[in-house]
Amino acid sequence: MAAYAIRPDSKLVLAPVKFKLDQYQGEMTDWSELAAWQYELNKGRDVLPEDFKAKVLAMVEGVEEPYEKVKILYSYLQKNFRYVSIQLGIGGWQTMTAADVVNNAYGDCKALTNLMKAMLETVGIASNYTLVRAGSDAKEIELDFPAPQFNHVILQVPTDGNPIWLECTSNVLPAGFLGEFTRDRHVLVTKEGGGFLTKTPAYNTEGWNLIQSQSKVSIDLQGNATITSNQQLYGNFSESMLWVKNKLDERGQRDFLNRTSAISGLIVRNYTIEILKLDSLPKSEITYEGVVQKFTQATAKRVVLKSFLGKLTPDHLANKSLKLVDQYEIELPERGSLTGIFRR
Repeated sequence: MAAYAIRPDSKLVLAPVKFKLDQYQGEMTDWSELAAWQYELNKGRDVLPEDFKAKVLAMVEGVEEPYEKVKILYSYLQKNFRYVSIQLGIGGWQTMTAADVVNNAYGDCKALTNLMKAMLETVGIASNYTLVRAGSDAKEIELDFPAPQFNHVILQVPTDGNPIWLECTSNVLPAGFLGEFTRDRHVLVTKEGGGFLTKTPAYNTEGWNLIQSQSKVSIDLQGNATITSNQQLYGNFSESMLWVKNKLDERGQRDFLNRTSAISGLIVRNYTIEILKLDSLPKSEITYEGVVQKFTQATAKRVVLKSFLGKLTPDHLANKSLKLVDQYEIELPERGSLTGIFRR
């Protein structure tokens, strides 16, 4: 009798070599075959109404640069079509037709991606319907096991350099930025006759993980401080502010600023949050004015300030890169001012 042990983390994964869904038959001995089947499943479902095609062409009339065309059409998609997830029967795999999405002004990830693909094709830009396992905590797919391991669809726009990636269910991300939901993932690009695995951008370089701030701290004779600050967040750090700006009401936004401020005890009185797009790089700019009681403690020879350099947390380093530059001007009562720049 043979003895054996099973590891607690062992698992058995099964998938058919040949399969059929509705009338669509396919094989998946490799990733290219699965991609070819997905392409055939959606073939012919990207036909746009003629009047809508004319509208698309008019939107980019006179625009020559391909990224600018992508940006214009992506912005139109974001402003005019809602994400609604409804699947019936084979609809869990097959997209709605582009014409139905145009007429209804909504669609799920498959439908909105297919519509964006059709709009780009209308203006002479090729793109690829791409499968991804999405989710901020999603595990990596089994790379050596071709199978439908995906739960979401995004769009890849090939260029002479790096591809432009589009998250077609988002109404806030800039063209070319995927965000936490689908960044740094292996994905299956589908094309006629086949496809291939590739990886989405990781956004782990300094430019995508930058925080800058300029603050003035004015201290009165009682040791209280009035603080005015302007903060710029780029890339991954800006993405969290998209959620704050679009999902929280004024009270929630103010509470967020109080809670996340580097200075303990801050009470924000006035603030603005502005969302910007520097091409594919998202940027958020936060300006606020607030007060902190008992910001200083005085001794016979010195004034002791509260800590005003925020702690670094694991969230700051989640993307393997961080540049944090804080500039402070501290105005002391009757003693002039001090300035400093702190880089971390």
